[in-house]
Amino acid sequence: MTGITQQDLIITVGQSVTDTCTFTTSLGVVFDPTTVSVSYETPSGSITVNNSPTKDSTGIYHITFAVSSAGEWKVSWTGTTGAVVARYEHRFVVSPSIM
Repeated sequence: MTGITQQDLIITVGQSVTDTCTFTTSLGVVFDPTTVSVSYETPSGSITVNNSPTKDSTGIYHITFAVSSAGEWKVSWTGTTGAVVARYEHRFVVSPSIM
């Protein structure tokens, strides 16, 4: 059995997406920020903010949400500890149909 690569993944309208973020120091040590938030933006520009994503283990968090429209979606994770802010942003494309 072979693994699925990013290029093989097809997300279609109506599916749920689980997005995960791991917070690490510059030395690669996983840590828990004091506050964690995640926002996602739909192709139409609507932004949803979640200030309490699910914590899976130290420094690893996820959020699950339904994608309701085709196009480019943007996700932004922010972890804050004191004056230090860590940010991870990425995009993914939702297809109207796989057929």
